[in-house]
Formats: sequence, structure tokens, C-alpha cells
Amino acid sequence: MLSEILSKLTPAETHYLANHPKGKVQDFVRLTFSDLLLKQVLQIPLIEEIEDNSFVCRGKLFLDYQPLKHETILTQPFAEDATLNISLTNLIKIAYEKIRGTDYKYYYLYSNRLAPYFKQNMLLKGIGLRMLNKEGLALQQKIRDFFNTIEREVEAKQFSIEHIANKVLPINGNILLLPTLDANLVEEIYQLQQESPEVGAYDFAAFYRISTKERKEFDPSGVIEFLQELFESLTDSMDAVSTSDAGGGDSGCGGCGS
Repeated sequence: MLSEILSKLTPAETHYLANHPKGKVQDFVRLTFSDLLLKQVLQIPLIEEIEDNSFVCRGKLFLDYQPLKHETILTQPFAEDATLNISLTNLIKIAYEKIRGTDYKYYYLYSNRLAPYFKQNMLLKGIGLRMLNKEGLALQQKIRDFFNTIEREVEAKQFSIEHIANKVLPINGNILLLPTLDANLVEEIYQLQQESPEVGAYDFAAFYRISTKERKEFDPSGVIEFLQELFESLTDSMDAVSTSDAGGGDSGCGGCGS
């Protein structure tokens, strides 16, 4: 079942499969950062007022979480310093610096978790090429169809928000890939999660607080749009990072815990 597969993939991994062989590094890193916030691995104490100089620190589940390789470029600084409070801008720069000059998708994003969906031809592997196999192509189409269907349902307003929320809650952080993320949907997702604590450690409370704080003026998708613009602006200002499929801490973060 697609929702079961998506529940086990990070949004960066899903985005990789859905858009292979295309995909921008800033999108993969942005999705990974946002997902780590939802997982409570990282934390921005004042996310309701997020800015490029907002501080990031360890989330309450940091010590219990084993990061995947593509997540380590964002978690490693906090593993080395438990009290680190760093501005969002500097954290992104550190992450980009770590992967500068590397084939990010090949060395960081691709893993045994995705291997079943790619051809294992030795020649292709030898030259660092990744090509989807039959199962991968089928999954790619299912992922695209799923999100296109959700987008149509949201726009057409033929289905209740509860109906849509029930469809997307099981996909965990892949909710970040939804084309539309409005206040009503965030509220419904949050309420459903409160009724089903077994869903997991994903925390939609921050977006929920945003959506109820300024319902008429604020769209929770604004947080995601801000992050997208920030990651793109920083990418433009740095040396190119390979996206092909061929082979200083800061202080002053009030509210951060260890």
C-alpha cells in the first residue's frame, strides 16, 4: 500500500523518487530540515516568527533519533555540541559546505532504503548512474498520482477536510510535499493526531499554533515558502553543488533545550 511505503520514507527520499532523475539540492535539504523539525529532532523555539536569523537547536527527541545519512549534514553540528544554538542561515551554510563538490544524491540521498527501486546493473553502478527499475517507475507514478489527487480534492472542495486529512496523516513528513497546506487542513491533521497518538513522534503543533494564532492573515504554508526562498537564496550565493546522478556555532537561542 502506498501510504505504508511513504510512511517509511523521508520527504527528501520521496521527492527523489517522484522527480528522478531531476531534483535540486536545495529542495532535498530544505525538505530534510523541515522534516527534522516535525520529528522534533531539531527545534526553532519561535517558529511562529521564523526569520533567516532565527536560532536552531536540538529538539526534545534528538538523543533518541538515529539520523539517516542525508540528515547528518544538518544534525552533525548538534551531535558535536549539545548546547549549540546556531542561526538558521549559518546551519544551512554549514550543510552546503559539507556537500560542496560532491554528488549529493549519489553519496548522501541514495541508500539501501531506495535500492529496491533502482536497477542494480554493475556497469551503471560503476559509472555512478542510478536508473529506476520497473518497480521504481511504478512507484514513481503512484506517488505523482497520489499528490495530484490530493491537490485536485483540495482545490475542488468536493471532499471534507477530515477526509483529506485522514488520507495524508499516515504519510508522516511527506505532508511537506503537499501542493496546498492551508490552515484548515493543518488544524484537522493536528486534531486527528491528538486522537491517534500511535501515529508517531511527528509534531504538527507548531503549524497548528500558527494557523489558529492569525487565522485570517496567516497561511501555514508561508513557513514552507519562507524556507524555500531562504534555501534558494543561499544556494545562489554559493558554489554549485552537484545534482546529477552520475558518479561556528552561535549563541543566544532563548528556549532551546539540550
